[in-house]
Amino acid sequence: MVSKEVLQGLDSLERKFVLGLSAFGLGLSALFIFVRQTGYKTEKVVGGACREGWELYKNTCRQSYTMTFKEYLWQFVAILVGTLVLAYAGWQRKRVLAAFVGLMMGLMLSTVGLPFLMLGGWLFLRAWRLQRYGVAGFVASNQAARQQALERRGQRPGSGRAATATSGDDTMRRPPAPNKRYTPKKPNGSRR
Repeated sequence: MVSKEVLQGLDSLERKFVLGLSAFGLGLSALFIFVRQTGYKTEKVVGGACREGWELYKNTCRQSYTMTFKEYLWQFVAILVGTLVLAYAGWQRKRVLAAFVGLMMGLMLSTVGLPFLMLGGWLFLRAWRLQRYGVAGFVASNQAARQQALERRGQRPGSGRAATATSGDDTMRRPPAPNKRYTPKKPNGSRR
């Protein structure tokens, strides 16, 4: 229905979303440089109380400390590389790469990655609509699906309620024939 180039390429709306989310990812990775993160050291509770400088939290003792950049360097690099790959995919109009990277970044970043996860799912959904109906928009694909259903109904003989109601004098639906396995025995009228 649709050419391979159209199916695997991004249209202008999708490209804007991918590049916009890439800018968001760059801002998120820059946040790692300027914002200090807090880490926690934990240990078991000894004697029902924690040492001085430690607090009791969910049956464990914990102490907060400011993390150094080396401790979350891998997160910074992962977000930066993912964002740059996403920007490349948007620039080169590569749908599959953009959707895959968006989904992976969304899964990696948990709550903060929700926009990336939504972007990846949206791109895959639009690709499926393009492949199945030839158009990516919701309204247009809905109309195309209805048109395809009407064409399929027109090719096969009538069936269903309308066909039974118009075929002959018998407008009532007939019950199925008795089956030994599923039909209970009829009472014979005499009581014991």
